[in-house]
Amino acid sequence: KGKVLVATGWQDICTQFHRVHPDSARNCLESDTLLSDGVEPGTFRTYRCKNGMLDVVTPIMVGGRHLGNLFLGQFLFEDEPPNREGFRVQAHRYGFDETAYLAAYDRVPRLDRDKVRVVMHFFMQFAGIISRLSHGNLQLARALIEQERWRTALIKAREQAEAANRAKSTFLATMSHEIRTPLNAILGFAQVLVRDPGLTSSQRDGLVTIQRGGEHLLSLINDILDLAKIEAGRMSVQSAPFDLPRLVADTAAFFKPGAQERGLELHLETPGVPRMVIGDKLHLRQVLINLMGNAIKFTLAGRVTLRVAPAGGDALCFSVQDTGPGMSPAEVARLFEP
Repeated sequence: KGKVLVATGWQDICTQFHRVHPDSARNCLESDTLLSDGVEPGTFRTYRCKNGMLDVVTPIMVGGRHLGNLFLGQFLFEDEPPNREGFRVQAHRYGFDETAYLAAYDRVPRLDRDKVRVVMHFFMQFAGIISRLSHGNLQLARALIEQERWRTALIKAREQAEAANRAKSTFLATMSHEIRTPLNAILGFAQVLVRDPGLTSSQRDGLVTIQRGGEHLLSLINDILDLAKIEAGRMSVQSAPFDLPRLVADTAAFFKPGAQERGLELHLETPGVPRMVIGDKLHLRQVLINLMGNAIKFTLAGRVTLRVAPAGGDALCFSVQDTGPGMSPAEVARLFEP
């Protein structure tokens, strides 16, 4: 309906000119509604607004209904010649201060076409996750599986980035920083909703799962930022106190919907495990999520067990056991390869 729900990075040419003047504001409303109509889920459309700048849109569909969009704009392509004369005419048409308006035009980002495609590919995946989460626990479980596939693709992209030059690493770090902004907003809204006293137990459990999934996605985005540290030789293991049983329980709960959908028993065994330990909570959680995700993915029937037990002295042994087909000798030989 043209209402902006969440926005970041507005351009001066929008906030100080187009969104202020009633005629140009109507152009913005038309661009955000009519021109986003009919875009198929999983695709995006690039268009030029009546106000002369570019925007890109991908839809958010819930139950076959078009309820919203994710936009990237306003911007201009860097390979386009400047159109200062056209914007000068536009300034006169709406009565804008020409000098200030053209200065705002000069500040509009000039984006590379490939960069736009990369960003919109993520937005399309993100829009799909939002749509599926809105259908309840069954659709939520499917969305988490889709997120796992996306996470695997992200790891592959990270491996490719490690072999690229410094400029590409800088680009990835910059994009990750931009992606965190809307994700933090979504996590904030989920945190507010989960406190609603009118929620049913099932609704609250669903929101908590959304929070945990979003937090994991945020940790993966932070991993991309670690690439720069890896190249600089500054990557280190963190050591801090944390509640180990809670970490293990939260990790198991993250996979509970996926295990239930596949008809698997999910067991958690922590005999004799201390409550508070010192270690790298973030990377430990990532390792456990990798192992649990693979166990559930490749187990067709039976059970998956996450076990933590004392291993002598101050050491603890973490293991994930499943009733799946296991790994071939060739696969085992590749376990610790880059």
